[in-house]
Amino acid sequence: MITGEPNDFAIHIGIGKFIQNIAVIAAEALLLSALFLAVDIPEMLWTRHVEGEILKKITQMIG
Repeated sequence: MITGEPNDFAIHIGIGKFIQNIAVIAAEALLLSALFLAVDIPEMLWTRHVEGEILKKITQMIG
């Protein structure tokens, strides 16, 4: 999300509810099977990686 004026702005990058997602994955893993653990954890890590790369690119562009 970009807020503010062209000369004074803020950029907010986030996946949202990251901690809540971790709790849901833990519950799924305990209640259902190890398959969720094998699928959901790498997916969340990949999402964090992508977020970090986007932040780097934005920082380079405005920087």
